[in-house]
Amino acid sequence: IVQGKLNLINAPCGCGKTTFAKTKLKSLNPNTLGYEMLYLIDTANGKEQLLRSAGAECRENYWTGKEEWFLPRITIMTYAGYATLHIMAPEHDIWSDDSGALIVCDELQSAIEWSKWGKDENGINVHEVAINLIKERIKQQDTFVVALSATPSKIKKEFECCLNEIELHGEPRHYENEHT
Repeated sequence: IVQGKLNLINAPCGCGKTTFAKTKLKSLNPNTLGYEMLYLIDTANGKEQLLRSAGAECRENYWTGKEEWFLPRITIMTYAGYATLHIMAPEHDIWSDDSGALIVCDELQSAIEWSKWGKDENGINVHEVAINLIKERIKQQDTFVVALSATPSKIKKEFECCLNEIELHGEPRHYENEHT
């Protein structure tokens, strides 16, 4: 995992990419220890499922004042939510400077696809903003950006100038369907 690139982990569905990211990824590079992890996901339902499966705790969100579920040292939000945070309260975007961070982009190809849909009623395309923020974060000195995907073709096209594909050793184990 290197800085200055989008580190792409391409593996089949059900092989543990998400579990790997939330449990092991921070420990792979000693430079990221102690840094806040930003985990971006494509849907609010996916965010809620991830939080429930990881044993999150409920506390007040420091910028909205609402109670939300959190994981220690990991902030999980949608791509649209991250763009909105940056637009509305950039002072709370702790991942926007070179203080070091680990940013995980789960199903990044969805945000890329949705960025093509156009602007909302306020004239903002939040997914386009999110993609541009990720590109900015890749350029930061102390930030590691990792994408997880089973279908990475759109990611490879969008980030071809700054892509680091991570080779998996051997065939990853994953769920299989059998009919009886």
